[in-house]
Amino acid sequence: GGMYSNNGSPTVTDCIFIGNTAGQGGGLFINIDGSPTVTGCSFSGNSADEGGGMYSLDGSPTVTDSTFCDNSPQHIDGPLLMGGQIQMSDTCPIPVCTGDIDGDGTVGITDFLQLLGAWGPCP
Repeated sequence: GGMYSNNGSPTVTDCIFIGNTAGQGGGLFINIDGSPTVTGCSFSGNSADEGGGMYSLDGSPTVTDSTFCDNSPQHIDGPLLMGGQIQMSDTCPIPVCTGDIDGDGTVGITDFLQLLGAWGPCP
């Protein structure tokens, strides 16, 4: 797959796991005693027999503010701790590039204008 974590505690930040394939954990496979911290990552279009996006065999990963879309057969399999905003979808309308607000595949003036239009306090 995209990454293998075994008996360690790596910190993975602002990453993209896209289109990976494996027997377990297409995007990320956490083996015995693996405890990675994953923050601000996108898992998209990964596939495996178990845990298309992420598979945790016996680890204790922490996933925060990350996106899972179009992973097969499921986004996450096994134990983990989740925090912040986790988005999961069977399709990928969620932009892989965080600055691509309008989802057209580029960060441009329309993204900036949408950001300016939404400026101010949240409801």
